Amino acid sequence: MDLIDIHSKLQILCDRSPHLHSLKFFSWFAQDEFPFGIKHSSIRQLDLQGPNIVYNQQQCLELSRSFIGQQCEVLFITVKQRTDIIDLINNMKNLRALIVQCTKTMSMQKENENLLEWLQQHLPMTCSI
Repeated sequence: MDLIDIHSKLQILCDRSPHLHSLKFFSWFAQDEFPFGIKHSSIRQLDLQGPNIVYNQQQCLELSRSFIGQQCEVLFITVKQRTDIIDLINNMKNLRALIVQCTKTMSMQKENENLLEWLQQHLPMTCSI
């Protein structure tokens, strides 16, 4: 079964689940991307964290511009760079909570503290950490 078949079957499953509010996309393979074309009117929470999945800037922008990304209120995701966090926040208008890991800063506690400081300086005043 190829990736197109998997995405198609996922859309069919979503279509048959009218009260679905949360979707977790888990893959062991880095090349398996979330199917950004999925459409579902009631999904408000996306969990896109997996052991080998890290979203780059292009993928974050694609997610934030997608139908499912525009209606998402709670997002779990691992991103490549700290600027990807800002892009998600600025482009996902319904986002209320973002649980994020940034691979560039995961290695050291000092780096995580620097990330918090950096986010405080770059996030809009409407955001809290």
